[in-house]
Amino acid sequence: PLGSANGLAADVVAKGDHLATGANGSKYILPVLSDYGYGDLAYKVATNPTSPGWGQWFLQCGATTMWESWEDSTCAAARSHDHAFMGTVDDWFFSHVAGIQPTSPGFQTIQIKPSYPAGSLTSASAYQATPLGRVSSSWASSGSQYRLTVEIPVGAQATVFVPAASAQSVTESGQPAGQATGVRVIGMQGGYLQLQVGSGTYMFKSSTS
Repeated sequence: PLGSANGLAADVVAKGDHLATGANGSKYILPVLSDYGYGDLAYKVATNPTSPGWGQWFLQCGATTMWESWEDSTCAAARSHDHAFMGTVDDWFFSHVAGIQPTSPGFQTIQIKPSYPAGSLTSASAYQATPLGRVSSSWASSGSQYRLTVEIPVGAQATVFVPAASAQSVTESGQPAGQATGVRVIGMQGGYLQLQVGSGTYMFKSSTS
């Protein structure tokens, strides 16, 4: 899979950080790039202001909905200006930029893993209503300092991934993560500290370098 992701990233770069996908591929390209360490490239694709891509619709064409075709560079040829299946970039905002993903039906278990780095973004936040209540993720970065606040509803359990250079750099509400109430440290994994938490609001801080 990693080799395939590397090939995909190389192809995207060769095409000027543009989409070159149909409806089915458009759904997966940003998540796959993000999942395999190409979050910066995913952000470039999502925001590229020239055709083809979402950025062109919104920045050049003044779109407020999802259109149908990528190939129009004049903003005049799209047959449909309300084509929801091209709107899968919205899913990526929630699942990767903010990092909210259910890992079992009804959000009984949840993963919070914001993409890091995330292009030129320095903050993002999102929330989702679930059968158990509200799930939210809000993060901000400044230099090597990173803050992540998550809200987990009663009845749910979450695995939280905090971008960090080391486990020792992560705190929750001012306490070392390993000593914080309701937090269990799993260990470092690919530039993140993996944690298990129950319901509640958690305020993590870390150093990413």
